[in-house]
Amino acid sequence: MEISELKLLRNQLKNGFYNRLINGDIKKAKITLEFIFKSFNELNKLIPQIVLKLDAGSAKQLAGSWQALKIKFYEFQALTEKELNITEELFNKDPAVWKELLSSIFKSKVNELCSLLQSTDDLFKAQAEVKEQLPCFKYSPKYAKQKERNNLYSQYENMINRMESKLQIFIAESIKNKGKIIEKKGISKVIQTGGWKGCYHANLSKPLNDHRIVYSFDGKTVKFEIIGTHKQLGID
Repeated sequence: MEISELKLLRNQLKNGFYNRLINGDIKKAKITLEFIFKSFNELNKLIPQIVLKLDAGSAKQLAGSWQALKIKFYEFQALTEKELNITEELFNKDPAVWKELLSSIFKSKVNELCSLLQSTDDLFKAQAEVKEQLPCFKYSPKYAKQKERNNLYSQYENMINRMESKLQIFIAESIKNKGKIIEKKGISKVIQTGGWKGCYHANLSKPLNDHRIVYSFDGKTVKFEIIGTHKQLGID
């Protein structure tokens, strides 16, 4: 979930606005500043839409980072409106003095913003990496046929769907936090014997409490393999 605009804003702040400002290219520095504020405001409209697609923990972290950045950006905007009243003609009368003065006003603020942009960008990149690591979920042909054509399972399809959703959340969080599926009674118990050895099984609720969903994981994909009773599946 890397946002290229964050990198662009860092570059425009330091190499566009600040470097031009202290070297006396005041007109271009001000034009660059207008572009920076316009880009940030457009990005500010986009961020909430991105945050809504994240899990609660990531959303809170990214929203907090963005809020801190937004406060500093608006403070910087107010500073430029107050202090950036110089012209190129005035700068050229005493470049050394003006360079030192402008640097004392803007350098630390620009560096602070660039640092916040970088840390926010890092959070988006980290979230993208996590997303790439999360598994996809699919049905085996056998499992899909059972859900559709088995009278018992089609009758309790909502119950089975709820367990699938529960499994997807549990497995995604498990892999995100631990890098693997954590074994947990009732939801991710490893099958030790029989034809499904090495797969996982999850318990269904009453009245299907003797039935299990068997699923496999190859490191990238979780496949719902089959539904059945202990006896039918030959598992412990």
